[in-house]
Amino acid sequence: MSRLFLANHIELHRLKVGLLLVPKAASTAIRSAVRRSDQAYSTNLQIVRRKYYRIGIVRNTWDRLLAVWHAKTNPAWPWKLSQLHNSEFQSGMDFAPFLDIVARNIEANHHFYPQHKIIGRCHQVWTTDELDAKWLERFPDMPLMHDNVNVLRTRDYRPYYTTALADLVREIYIDEITHFGFEF
Repeated sequence: MSRLFLANHIELHRLKVGLLLVPKAASTAIRSAVRRSDQAYSTNLQIVRRKYYRIGIVRNTWDRLLAVWHAKTNPAWPWKLSQLHNSEFQSGMDFAPFLDIVARNIEANHHFYPQHKIIGRCHQVWTTDELDAKWLERFPDMPLMHDNVNVLRTRDYRPYYTTALADLVREIYIDEITHFGFEF
């Protein structure tokens, strides 16, 4: 697997925990919490040490793709996909054409690369829906603050999808959806 897709992995050395992070699945909040803590840590690892307890953080597939579209095609966002990768992506583009491009380029960008391939094998997988409670239980001395909350995160993602778009996502991410048990 390319190192690009592993850049968000963090090792907490004293706790012997590896956090396997996915873009648009609270990775900014988690990195901030780790930086603010007194934990010794490493990032940008190719793999998390096998002796470490590995926790993967994932987000519902449909919700994650909506968040990527909102953030990366927003004219105000500094790192637009149109500048970084595929010239087909346009600032301010509609959701349906965005998903059509993603369907043809699923492995071209870590923001829409399949989550199960990013995190690999873990001892535990937490979804963003359960993250706050599980984080507080596991890391009570490392508060998780969502400084970079996407406004869409507080809304239901389903109204943004037609039946055809929801089915397209299900088709291209069937392995991920099945692996994590996500539902539309």
